[in-house]
Amino acid sequence: MHTWLLEAEIALLFFAILIPLLLAPWIDRQYRRFGRIAGWPAFISAATALYVCALVAFTMFPLPDETPTFCADRPRRDYWQTNPFGSLEDIVAKVESSGLSATLTSPVFLQVVFNVVFFVPLGILLAHRWRRGLLPTVGISLAVSLAIESTQGTGVWGIYPCPYRLADVDDLITNTLGGLLGWVIGRLLNPVLPDPRPQPSPDLDPPGLPRRILAAGLDILVYLLATLAVVVLLDASRGALDGESPAAIEGQFIGLGLVQAGVILALFMVLPALRSDRATPGIASVDLAVVRASGSAGSAAVWSVVVRALVRFGPVPVVGPVWFAFGLIDLTCALIRTDRRTLTDLLSGTVLITLRRFHRESTEPQQLADADR
Repeated sequence: MHTWLLEAEIALLFFAILIPLLLAPWIDRQYRRFGRIAGWPAFISAATALYVCALVAFTMFPLPDETPTFCADRPRRDYWQTNPFGSLEDIVAKVESSGLSATLTSPVFLQVVFNVVFFVPLGILLAHRWRRGLLPTVGISLAVSLAIESTQGTGVWGIYPCPYRLADVDDLITNTLGGLLGWVIGRLLNPVLPDPRPQPSPDLDPPGLPRRILAAGLDILVYLLATLAVVVLLDASRGALDGESPAAIEGQFIGLGLVQAGVILALFMVLPALRSDRATPGIASVDLAVVRASGSAGSAAVWSVVVRALVRFGPVPVVGPVWFAFGLIDLTCALIRTDRRTLTDLLSGTVLITLRRFHRESTEPQQLADADR
């Protein structure tokens, strides 16, 4: 039981790491497919990601320490269990020796139950999210289980000199049975569950404030991840600073400020200037475009991109965490104004529109010019 709890904690840790890395691409896909973030598909996607993390965690972890006697301490019979229904024989033997009540709470029985239950979500997802039939579900469940057992039986494909977990042929049977049971449950739930693939919306109306706040939040997330990546790469290339002298700390601070300025320049000035929609990574992830507020069609000017970056992210290398106060001022301005434009929008002379509207307005003049010829 302790091992299962540890593996569950590792799965949640993987999920927490996966979220910031995949959040922006996933949100972008939601807006491109549906023109909005649909609640139920979002939940199904999150559940799928969490389940994949659980598969990895319960397959490989906890990783053992490789000692000089790592393989010698494990008898070869602990590598593979190739006797079909051997686990049922163990359960029967446990009943005969300890009784039914003790067997129901024993690891011998709980392991079989866990192997069945662990693949039930896979069957539900295959039936509900991907609308797979019975035979494909059985085949996919068996293939996933075979991949897990092969990973365990080969010591993570040779990373370890010998397996550290038992590869059991009964797991193939119980896992596949769990996928089949999940498929039946998913088919029964399909009539009452929301459609995981809702109809897309035109997405031509002005974007609401929550969508624009989400874009700003994604920009902050991408900025933090990019800054962290650059700092880690720089530290790896030059080695850690020795000592904690004031001069060393000051050097670290100046270095971090330069890294922040470089990331801001690359992500929020250069990259948007190269894009026709003038979108930063966060704005692009929610399918928005930055255009002139004057009403004339076309992308915002490059100087507007620079102003937007300086207003929204320029204070970061100078004042650090106090910069969040600028975000509150930006948000307050949008809440007060009827057109919901932020201070960044006003100072840069820009407005945000949906990407679909941007493409439509960009193609209409060309279509009219072609019609006049």
